[in-house]
Amino acid sequence: MLFTFPELSGTNVYVIRGHRHYFICDTFLGPEPMLQIRSHLEANFGRRPYVVFNSHADWDHIWGNAAFPDSLILAHQEAPRRMRAEWERDVHQYSRYMKGRVEMTLPNMVFDSTVAFPDDQVVFFHTPGHTLDSSSCMDTSEAILFAGDNVEEPIPYLYQPDIHLYQRSLSGYMVHNPTIVIPGHGAPGSLEIVERNSHYLGLLMRGILPEGASDEARSRHTSNLRTLVQAGWGFLGGDSTH
Repeated sequence: MLFTFPELSGTNVYVIRGHRHYFICDTFLGPEPMLQIRSHLEANFGRRPYVVFNSHADWDHIWGNAAFPDSLILAHQEAPRRMRAEWERDVHQYSRYMKGRVEMTLPNMVFDSTVAFPDDQVVFFHTPGHTLDSSSCMDTSEAILFAGDNVEEPIPYLYQPDIHLYQRSLSGYMVHNPTIVIPGHGAPGSLEIVERNSHYLGLLMRGILPEGASDEARSRHTSNLRTLVQAGWGFLGGDSTH
């Protein structure tokens, strides 16, 4: 089940009704909408344990963790460190987006590479790209991939400078061969969105913006160039955005 909220270009929360658990992929901007999702699930499908997955530690994907105080909350091992380090800054800067009483609720189970729930046919795996702690969820019974912010339209945001690492994560998605790819924001699509994002990263390494780019793409591209330049990248030639 996909719940898409209009804020921030359409933020997605993907819910899997497994054989033993409910899986909540990302928790949006606060506990209020998450409690509504809980009520909907339990009223229509009964109660079962929740497994909450944070695809990465960005504020707009974790603030609803507080709606699951007694549940398993899963993330890559780097995510809790980021949450602690960035919490106060993000609360101060983005408080206008809060949905309910937001409290820091850290993951209570972390993983390095992969963690699987075989009875539910669900696998979580580390896919560094958008951020170094970015991870993804594969719903193998439905061939649906929840990629978080690693895939986006029109182009992805890059908040860490290792483009080759990012491209390896995108290439890894191909191995799973999903029929549907769900981004952290925006409409679901096919593997074509992964291919387009990977193609853009190849251009980004040369400082090039795709032809016919929208204003939104230009803004993101400028942000991505800034991330690379701050990390010491230099660009010679190419049709880069200034």
